[in-house]
Amino acid sequence: MGEPRKPAAVAARRSAVSKRPDPGARIQQVAPIVPEPEVHKAFQLHTTCLTASAQMPDGYPKKIRCNPFTVGDIKTLVYAPQDEMYYETLVNVFNPLCDVDVSQLTVIDFEALILFMRVNVCGPTSAYNITCSKCGKVSPAIVNLRQFKLTSLPSTYSEPKKLETISLGLPRVYARMTYERINNVDMDRWALHIMEGNSAEEKIKLFDKQDPGVFEDMMKFSKAVADAGVDPTWPFHCRKKFDADGHESSTGEPCDFQEDLVVPFRGQFFLPEHTSGDTK
Repeated sequence: MGEPRKPAAVAARRSAVSKRPDPGARIQQVAPIVPEPEVHKAFQLHTTCLTASAQMPDGYPKKIRCNPFTVGDIKTLVYAPQDEMYYETLVNVFNPLCDVDVSQLTVIDFEALILFMRVNVCGPTSAYNITCSKCGKVSPAIVNLRQFKLTSLPSTYSEPKKLETISLGLPRVYARMTYERINNVDMDRWALHIMEGNSAEEKIKLFDKQDPGVFEDMMKFSKAVADAGVDPTWPFHCRKKFDADGHESSTGEPCDFQEDLVVPFRGQFFLPEHTSGDTK
C-alpha cells in the first residue's frame, strides 16, 4: 500500500501561491487494513470414530480428519525407544496431524485411528519374521492389517455412568499415557475408567478411596464394552518341516503349530509395506 495522500491544505501551503484551505474540504480517512480470512488447514484423510453411534459427552467428535505421516514421523515411530514413554511418542506424532486433540480421545478411537493411518499411508500389509513358540524356527510372514477386526460401540452405550461418588467411562488417551509412565499394579488399570481426574495419578487416588463394592459396578461396565475396539490378533501357522534328527527338511514331519499373535502398534508396525521386521 502507498503512502496516504496529503491533505489539500498542506499541499496549498507548499505551493507558490499562498491561499487558505477550503473550510469545507474533507480529509479522507485511510481505509483500515482488513486481515485476510484465516485459511483453514486442509486435511486429506478422514475416519469415523468407533464411538460415533454411542451417546458420548457433548463435544466428543464423531469423525477425525487428519493428514498422512511424513517420513520424519515414520522414523520417529519406528526408532523411538520401546519403553514406557512410547505411548506419549504416539500422541506427540499424531496430534499435529489431526483436527482433534488426540489425548482427549478414547483409547479405542485412538487405536482405530492408528490402524487407519498405518493402512492408508504405509499400506495394508506388513512383513514380519515370526519365531515359532514350538520349534523356535523363524518364518517370514505377510500380515494383512485389513483383517484386524474393528467393533464399534453400540448405540445403547452412554457415558458418563454415574455412581455414588465417581463416574465411569471409556479410558482416555491422556490417562493411558500417564499410566504408562508411572509405577503401578495391575489393579490400578481399573482406575482409567474413572471420568474424574486429569491424570492416571489423580484417578488412582480416587480409586483408592472407593468402597470395595465399586468393583462390581466397574466389572459390569467393563464387560458391556469389552468387545469394542480394535482386535490386532493374527493367526500364525508354522509350516516348517523336520526330519528324524530335527533338521529342516522339505519332506519331513511338519511342526504345524498354530497360535494367535498380537501385533503391537509400535516400532516396526509403522515400517512401510513389505519392509521386514521380527515379532514373537
